[in-house]
Amino acid sequence: GNTDDKKMRPTTESYVKLSSTKYSLYYFDPSLIEERLEALPEAIATEVPALSVNKDRGVDAYSEFVHQKYMDVSKSDELDKAYKEILSEYLGVDIYHNGDWTYEEISTAIRNYFSDNFTYTLEPGVTPKGEDFIDYFLGTQKEGYCSYFATAGAELLRMFSYPSRYVEGYVVLNSQLGEPEDDSTYEVSVKDKCAHAWAEVFIDNAGWYPAEFTPGYDNDNPNLTQQEKDPKEVTTTKSTESKPTTTTQNGGQGGTTSVATKKPANSSKASTTKKTNSASNGHGAGVMSGAGKTSVSSRITENNSDHGSFVGIFITLGGLLLIGFGIVVHRDVKVKKMRSELSNGDNRSRTVAVYRYMLKYLKLIGITDSRNITDLQLCDRLTEKCQEMQINDFSHMIKYIGELAVKAEMSNSVISDGELETALSYFEIIKDKIVLPKLSGAKLLNAKFVYCLY
Repeated sequence: GNTDDKKMRPTTESYVKLSSTKYSLYYFDPSLIEERLEALPEAIATEVPALSVNKDRGVDAYSEFVHQKYMDVSKSDELDKAYKEILSEYLGVDIYHNGDWTYEEISTAIRNYFSDNFTYTLEPGVTPKGEDFIDYFLGTQKEGYCSYFATAGAELLRMFSYPSRYVEGYVVLNSQLGEPEDDSTYEVSVKDKCAHAWAEVFIDNAGWYPAEFTPGYDNDNPNLTQQEKDPKEVTTTKSTESKPTTTTQNGGQGGTTSVATKKPANSSKASTTKKTNSASNGHGAGVMSGAGKTSVSSRITENNSDHGSFVGIFITLGGLLLIGFGIVVHRDVKVKKMRSELSNGDNRSRTVAVYRYMLKYLKLIGITDSRNITDLQLCDRLTEKCQEMQINDFSHMIKYIGELAVKAEMSNSVISDGELETALSYFEIIKDKIVLPKLSGAKLLNAKFVYCLY
């Protein structure tokens, strides 16, 4: 609904610049198509007139661009074998004629080929050096995760004359949305396990449509637990705490007995014997004998207790020494790694390392920002925080290091030796003149042995 300078403008193939914070978005739910995907354009025009094909908007030009860019196929013997097997085993022909089958029939054949011959795993191993990724996956490996299936699936779609592309992102199920907030918005926890790769197929006059070839991902996410898939689901089964079990003297199981029942038998007998010592139960001799044993047992227990205490103290001290030694070694390794990254490598990698470690040092004194912003925006925010803390003389150093790191990371520009030396000198000033004086006591120990920065 927006026009002129308020509409979204594509600036590159992969980026859309939003010129307004308010905009309208029309969309069509492809699940409404019951017959075939190729029917999308007609269905869109019927159901949502606002999305009807408008030739003045460059639809034909973009379609031509897609058919030129997204039809190249890798040269792969195993990909050719897979294509021929899908033709013969799943479509029942030797030669493919474009238009003989619908997209649903082609994609289903590819999906069944993967399901029947390949295994989904998160640990497929490494493709050997010198091996082609697709060749090795299709011909030898026969197992992989979503990236493998999406890559091969997109290539196979192209072999069947469908423009396709490889896509990475996140899978969020409807069930993950939970309950809506007061303003009808939803909050969802998108975990690393939601990361996914899939293919997309282009349908003329309709656009890109998801194509899922990874086994187990059909309207699901096999890597999420049931609770993660549906946080609204209320578990009605009362949880029970696992408790230690002991065998009673009569051979029964004490399923809910406490840990106290695991006391040494001698200790238990001592208490019982003393209480029943004067009782007339017809077994007086046996009781007196038991009392005599109690005295000996008590002395042995006391000696064992002293010995056990000494051993426990010794083990504790040894454990503390080992932990301390481990902390010192860990710190030494981390500091050496930092010095190596700052001193070794090309100017680009060293510049990025300077920036990365500068952020870690500034974080020690609370100069940080966790928002999802660009590096240059972050440096601006950090300089603002420096000014708030009345650290005004070093703001230009932070900005210089940040801009140089972006130049090193995001462009092909050469980082000169002079630029790198300036960044390193600024870094040392920030580390030793800004941060270190503000650290004392626990903060300094934390900086040394937890963050391993000094």
